[in-house]
Amino acid sequence: MAEAKDLPALARQYVELSNRHDLEAIAELFEPDAIYRSSSVGVFEGRPAILEMMRGFFAKFPDVRWEVAEYRDGEDTNVIFAFALTATEASTGDAVLRQGVETLAFSPAGLIREVDVQAAA
Repeated sequence: MAEAKDLPALARQYVELSNRHDLEAIAELFEPDAIYRSSSVGVFEGRPAILEMMRGFFAKFPDVRWEVAEYRDGEDTNVIFAFALTATEASTGDAVLRQGVETLAFSPAGLIREVDVQAAA
């Protein structure tokens, strides 16, 4: 079981692996029945659907990176962080900058059970 003090480190690991586009390692961080909700890309249920979405996202934005200044403990087993996403859209070459807030909810096993991403207004 992951202790609360370990959760920000797990969130940091998730972002680091995402910045490396390491889908195999990212998969190990998710519960099999995890849910991913994003105001930008929609809702995905289950590890396979989440990874397929990520695979497509990384193909669309091959140089995407997330910058996070601080990971904060939220309620219960949540970690909250604001992010700045920078990328280049592969099909157009357009630069992309997005900001938002992401909440990761962890299971007692220390795996991600839910992701909620909200784009900044």
